[in-house]
Amino acid sequence: MFTHFERCTVVNIRRNSSSILEDEEKPEVSGRVAGTVRRHLPIDTREHTGAILHFYVGDLYDSSSKINDDHILRKLHPGGVWYLTVLGSLATTQREYVALHAFRRLNLQMQNAILQPSPDQFPKYEEQPPAMPDCFTPNFVEYLHRTFNGPQLAAIQWAAMHTAAGTSNGMIKKQEPWPFTLVQGPPGTGKTHTVWGMLNVIHLVQYQHYYTALLKKLAPESYKQVNENNSDNVAVGSIDEVLQSMDQNLFRTLPKLCPKPRMLVCAPSNAATDELLARVLDRGFIDGEMKVYRPDVARVGVDSQTRAAQAVSVERRTEQLLMKSRDEVHGWMHNLRIRETQLSQQIACLQRELNLAAATGRAQGSVGVDPDVLMARDQNRDALLQNLAAVVENRDKILVEMSRLLILEGRFRAGSNFNLEEARANLEASFANEAEIVFTTVSSSGRKLFSRLTHGFDMVVIDEAAQASEVAVLPPLSLGAARCVLVGDPQQLPATVISKAAGTLLYSRSLFERFQQAGCPTMLLSVQYRMHPQIRDFPSRYFYQGRLTDSESVATLPDEVYYKVIRDN
Repeated sequence: MFTHFERCTVVNIRRNSSSILEDEEKPEVSGRVAGTVRRHLPIDTREHTGAILHFYVGDLYDSSSKINDDHILRKLHPGGVWYLTVLGSLATTQREYVALHAFRRLNLQMQNAILQPSPDQFPKYEEQPPAMPDCFTPNFVEYLHRTFNGPQLAAIQWAAMHTAAGTSNGMIKKQEPWPFTLVQGPPGTGKTHTVWGMLNVIHLVQYQHYYTALLKKLAPESYKQVNENNSDNVAVGSIDEVLQSMDQNLFRTLPKLCPKPRMLVCAPSNAATDELLARVLDRGFIDGEMKVYRPDVARVGVDSQTRAAQAVSVERRTEQLLMKSRDEVHGWMHNLRIRETQLSQQIACLQRELNLAAATGRAQGSVGVDPDVLMARDQNRDALLQNLAAVVENRDKILVEMSRLLILEGRFRAGSNFNLEEARANLEASFANEAEIVFTTVSSSGRKLFSRLTHGFDMVVIDEAAQASEVAVLPPLSLGAARCVLVGDPQQLPATVISKAAGTLLYSRSLFERFQQAGCPTMLLSVQYRMHPQIRDFPSRYFYQGRLTDSESVATLPDEVYYKVIRDN
């Protein structure tokens, strides 16, 4: 917390019987000092309620600094009156400072793009949009064309292409030269709707890669056409190796087989972040079979006020767990252990079925076998693999819940050194770590919670990116992502910078705007649904090079009666 103190003379106030202030001696400020409050200790006595503040002044950090006899700190004495004024919190500034000094930890391609944006690396958005990923079904492609207009769909396709090219199994497959996708959304062009579609498509692409790789890992070695002489060897990371090493301890299968891809979604404000979260929670996502599914999401940040955000808040869910009684925790753990045993038995059973099916197929071969029989054999194998993947995933979720309860059990164990704050931090990190999509503000992405995660993020989506300074977007970028989508509009309000000197030095300029000024093309959402065509005409010509157009719903909307009267007169 950044504060300053003012030293004043003691104020004496006398009142008459009519409670009218008389002879009031106004406080006289005799000096000021600025610094930071590093520690706050509340005190509560019968006479007064107050606090002890550990206050530090900047020049005192320098051991060679000399404090003159006239320095205000020399005037401290018992009984003096000081006024404390809170100037603001330093939490956000501190996070940005740490992220700036950790810049070298960013993905190498991101470092190069930020420091030296080169036109040779910029994407060619003016060309034909890339083809849809192979994992998209015809029905899903048709759904995208029905739901989004041309510019919106082009932005979604480019984001999907970058995701498909850059990730596989949640790991970096191939580094493209330019890791950023820039989407400019003027007012009324459906920016939030487009971001929702973008999240849907990116998530679908990531998880198609993930499940394809997972099914390969789950398949027995005999399905992978390994040389028979090496059939006894177990491939690293295969389900055979995992099951062989499985014991009675809490052992999670999926992280070893194939880590899940993860996405971070953030914005400068809580309102913008919660708006995106609400879209995902309300609508869910659409899969390739045109079914609605709901990804595991988490909201990090105690400042969120919406009910939807609180339902998935890591802080709120943690507090709910910490309120559990001893009996509730022990009963829950007992039920989870029973369920975990059942799932482990199902995994072993499915693995035996897969091995048997593989042995049968190997004995029968494929030469001279009826094609229908071969197809049925493959379908049976795929069904077994999908069932095995589902059971393994369910077991992993059970083990995660058990690990959280083990943290709580320490609270009720005699002689344990249970630390409430440490337990709270570990539980919050657990909820954030298991989410497929994490929503937070750009500032909160620099919280210590994110340093506790076992792995970072593959993709970062920053909404309202033009309202954040360059240094403000460094915390989310430092969490391991190789791809970033910046969505915003530099023609609208920039980042809030109070200092005139900082503004002169372009501190308020966003990374989005600097890329745009460097010549990086942006995908403009050019179809607007909000303004009357004659109102749209001015901002289109003045800010967007005349590129804004009207949607059919706006263009065909009849004029109001009062507008006709004004126009005719």
